[in-house]
Amino acid sequence: MSNDFVCPQCRGPLQAATPETCYCPVDQLSFARLDGIWRFLPPARANQFAPFIADYEAIRAAEGRGAESADYYRQLPAVDLTGRHSAMWAQRHESFQLLLRHLPESPRQILDLGAGNGWLSNQLTRRGHHLTAVDLSLSQLDGLGAHHHYEQPFLSIQAEFDHLPLPDASLDIIIANAAFHYSTSYSETLSALKPLLRPSGQLIILDTPFYRDPRAGQQMAAARHAHFAQTYGRASDSLPLEDFLTEARLMALAAAGGWAYQLHWSQGRWRRLAQYWRGRLRHGRETAQFPLVIMQPC
Repeated sequence: MSNDFVCPQCRGPLQAATPETCYCPVDQLSFARLDGIWRFLPPARANQFAPFIADYEAIRAAEGRGAESADYYRQLPAVDLTGRHSAMWAQRHESFQLLLRHLPESPRQILDLGAGNGWLSNQLTRRGHHLTAVDLSLSQLDGLGAHHHYEQPFLSIQAEFDHLPLPDASLDIIIANAAFHYSTSYSETLSALKPLLRPSGQLIILDTPFYRDPRAGQQMAAARHAHFAQTYGRASDSLPLEDFLTEARLMALAAAGGWAYQLHWSQGRWRRLAQYWRGRLRHGRETAQFPLVIMQPC
């Protein structure tokens, strides 16, 4: 199995120690598969991400994410059997239907980046694709640990966006699944992902908040941190996350990094415009919209 991985630190080849462990002779780092999940965070990086992971998992647990039933996970995103986050899952389902219209039907090697509980990996595996799910969280309720609820297996890896243990030119499609905004540097993340794509490969950004005015995105992020601090005693601000996108920012990133991109919407122009003004009137700022962004190296 280690022949399919590279060291996330030096990107050199790994040596197999056992079927469940591998080793980088250059950096003298060992990596293991535990509870069905490959752990590819080197110790120093694990320590750096520990406060973020602790805040994220504590807040998500307090919000009532996840369930004990396998049926809950298997029916996502179409139905939230708990009823606790139905509006959010309705948005995810709408985005998923839009995604399916732009995915090839024939099997592809797909990376589910920021996979969370693995619902997208499950849905695409069921449709014949070959999935690798990557996330920082190992939570059995809301992270990679939920993989055991699914009937068909997929590869699960704990790793960070900018240092993945995957070889160059190994992926047809990378889907940043409600996760691209967790990057601490969009330019660095795009630079790290680009070599992993095969010729004609695509990066698809799914369910990242999109604003016309960057000030609205900044206000959203500040309000979220304040809400978390007041409600849960954790601001969840240990990492300087990007948080949102604007088309101007996307255009600049694409030009600087050698990407072409397209925006696709599940809603028509007039519905989006109505949502924009409704947000301005109710909240004093625009609310986020969620286009499907398809990027290709050029």
